[in-house]
Amino acid sequence: MGNACHAAAVVVVVVLLVDVLLMDVVVVVAGTAPVGRVLVVAVAPVDSTATATGPDAPGAATESGDRGVPTHATTSVEAATAVSMVVIGVRGIGRRLDGGTGAVHSRYHASMGELEGRVAIVTGSTRGIGRGIAERFAAEGARVVVHGRDAAMCAAVAAELPGAIGVAGDIGAAGFADELIDNAVQQLGRLDIVVNNAGVAIDNFITGVTDERWAATLSTNLTGPFSVLRAAVRVMKGGDGGAVLNVISWAGERGNVGQAAYSASKAGLHALTLTGAKELGKFGIRVNSLSPAVPTDMGAQMDEKLQKISASRRPLKMQGLIADVAEAALFLVSDRSRFITGDVLHVDGGLHLN
Repeated sequence: MGNACHAAAVVVVVVLLVDVLLMDVVVVVAGTAPVGRVLVVAVAPVDSTATATGPDAPGAATESGDRGVPTHATTSVEAATAVSMVVIGVRGIGRRLDGGTGAVHSRYHASMGELEGRVAIVTGSTRGIGRGIAERFAAEGARVVVHGRDAAMCAAVAAELPGAIGVAGDIGAAGFADELIDNAVQQLGRLDIVVNNAGVAIDNFITGVTDERWAATLSTNLTGPFSVLRAAVRVMKGGDGGAVLNVISWAGERGNVGQAAYSASKAGLHALTLTGAKELGKFGIRVNSLSPAVPTDMGAQMDEKLQKISASRRPLKMQGLIADVAEAALFLVSDRSRFITGDVLHVDGGLHLN
């Protein structure tokens, strides 16, 4: 009798837990509470010599909304049988909610952030687009490595993001990329996402670009990102793969007057995206480019008149926001884009079409 009560108690606990879990899933995915009662599990008596089956069997699962009452529970085998019924029922609902794909695991975590448990490095993330991306990732559960040249700013931004750390340094300096990756792995335990966002724009006509300016631009915009990618891949390919996002520019795709060095560096960065996608796919590492054109600190010198002119050149006839870019970045590093690599996403209101 004691064993029977114990078995029944286990089953009741399991049923209640599943019921609560399903309610949570429905609130997040479907938004309708009644569906949470679809699965109803009752303990059917198990006879060692015969087993009743079919819809008329005692205690069979129903979709009436009223939980059945077990007639009896005599062995631990019955408890295990009931648990199996629960698992089957949960998977059935998971398949229905997911359109038949059977993606049950993702349903259990429907209320979690898209990047929960992942670690992301975002270079140049103390301000502008980089900071917007870092904040968006953190909001989705990622632990972020904040990077910038100023150590105090890195620490300040990291302090505002849950679980984040700050690592300061010149992205183009020899050896810094390895230091950046090492800090991420040593302090946060893993590395899943890299966003090569740090960049500089030293504008001048071709004849006015000095060797020093050329070298400085390519060091930050191309050599640095390459070094970060190389160091990151050594970690990522031995784990669960990951996502790399290179922030480029329409100037690198079409060229731009007065931006010879900048255009060349961004064109090279996209070429790195294409090569990286081809080489690293076999390790489960996706590499994509993001091409934004929204007002940032780099374009702060533009007055209101120039801002209007800039907006008028776009098919959408408006300026975008850093939040628009951050949302696109989230998409490209999340599982929603798991089948996308070697591509470029423009977030510019159609400016690249001109």
